[in-house]
Amino acid sequence: MLNRLFQILYSALLLCVLISCSNDSFKIEGALSDAGKQTLKGLYVNEAGVQTVYAAVENSRFTFEGVSSNPTIFYIYNSQNKLLTKVMMKNGDGLKMRGTMSHNYLIEMKGSDENEDWNNFRRENHLLYQEGKVKELDKKIEEYIEANVTKTASLLLLLNDYSQLDDSKRVYDLLDKIDEKARPASILNHYTEMNSSLTPTNENRIKYHSFTLYDEKDHLESFVPLRNKMTVLYFWGNEDDSRGKNVKELDTLYTDFGGKNKLQIADIMLDSDTARWKRNLRREKTEWKHYWAVGGPMNKSINDLMVKSTPEFMILDSIGTQIYRGDSISVVSRMVREHFKDVKPKKK
Repeated sequence: MLNRLFQILYSALLLCVLISCSNDSFKIEGALSDAGKQTLKGLYVNEAGVQTVYAAVENSRFTFEGVSSNPTIFYIYNSQNKLLTKVMMKNGDGLKMRGTMSHNYLIEMKGSDENEDWNNFRRENHLLYQEGKVKELDKKIEEYIEANVTKTASLLLLLNDYSQLDDSKRVYDLLDKIDEKARPASILNHYTEMNSSLTPTNENRIKYHSFTLYDEKDHLESFVPLRNKMTVLYFWGNEDDSRGKNVKELDTLYTDFGGKNKLQIADIMLDSDTARWKRNLRREKTEWKHYWAVGGPMNKSINDLMVKSTPEFMILDSIGTQIYRGDSISVVSRMVREHFKDVKPKKK
């Protein structure tokens, strides 16, 4: 606890030093005709960590300011926490953007070659973005990278718009094609730090349609996330100390919201000791689905999920899109209850 408090205070102090010692900063000036009266949120990473800034919209106009010595990705959200767009910024940069929130892929940007190149690609392919044509969009991005290896926009598209980031071999192949000068290390580092702190809900991302795993009766079964409005996957091992707490909260959620076309929960055991696994299940007496992944994280059916450690949770929406990945049962509980806030919990 003290270490965490020290880190927070240190980050705050470092940010103050950066701002006070810097003669420079970056600025984003926007004009969105349908923005109305609201407060926009900006997120970015600098030397002090993840930063959150706000900008009030007045007469359709707003201004964001920030400090980052190195290039970083700046995320802009509306008041409903919907991602509007991303841009690349660093100290000294000034960016002007205009358009409408309702057609965010057509927003025009002026002020830096990198953002203009990235923005031009989005504008030219706005229908693919809007209609969710992921495969066609990925192909366009691959073609763009092949033809523009000296442009930083290639890196920005790969990290932010390419849907196959789980295919590490393909991503590294594409990354290797981009010239070193066109892929600043800070962008890669900041991207990783930002995504470890966010629960992105507005990105194009891979969809998970089914998994073939062993159930507690040693039968191979196909588990399909698409059958319910929301699915929680819980990856665990026999040695997980938090198992009791996690099961208790998941059981409460399932009691309140589980059932046909509602909340679906499946836990997936990644250890080889199936006897102990079955004893745990008999003691817990939970009613959701229970599976065992032969081979653990390298099981063919879940290998693409890239589960690094246990416990780990994934939340999928009704079309199999990942909307959360992490180890916090508190976040899982909050997101499930928010999703089913209009559903009256079952009577105990």
